[in-house]
Amino acid sequence: MKIKPSLHGFYVRNYWVSTIIAVALILAGGYFLVFAGNMAWGLGAIGVGILLVVIGIAHSALNRKYTSLYLSEEELVYEEGVLSHHKRMAPIHMITDSTVKRSFFERILGIADLQVNTSGTSEIEIIANDFSYSEIDRMHKEIYRLIRGTPASMKKGYAEKK
Repeated sequence: MKIKPSLHGFYVRNYWVSTIIAVALILAGGYFLVFAGNMAWGLGAIGVGILLVVIGIAHSALNRKYTSLYLSEEELVYEEGVLSHHKRMAPIHMITDSTVKRSFFERILGIADLQVNTSGTSEIEIIANDFSYSEIDRMHKEIYRLIRGTPASMKKGYAEKK
C-alpha cells in the first residue's frame, strides 16, 4: 500500500500566511488600479500576489511528488524531501504504536498525520503529515492488523534471544 500526501493539506499548513499576504496584495492592487489610478503599483501588487500563490502551489506539487508512505508486510517506509531527501524505515516487527492525529483545521480539510513509534527508541520514529484522512485511517488499520498478526514469540530477534 503506497499513499501520497494531500496537495491542499501541505499548501494550507505551509503557505497560509503567504496566501493571506497574496490576497491583501491583490486587493491593494485592485484598489490602486480602480481608485488611485496608479497602474504601475496596481499591476505590481497583483503580480506579486499571484506569484506568491504560484510558488506555494508549485512547492506543494513538488512535495506531493517526492513524498510517500509505503507499507508492506515487512516494513513501513516514509520518504520525503524536494531538495534534500530523507527516507525512514520501520520494520513491522519493531512497531509498538501507531497514532492518527487531526487538529480542528485538519478535520475541516480532511487530512491527518500518522505517528509511528518503534521499540528501542524514546521518540517518534515516523511522522507523516498532510495525508488524506481516509488513506491514513486505512493504513493505520493495516499496520495494526500486521502487528497483531505477528505473535510476540514469532517476532524477529525474540526467538534468538531466548
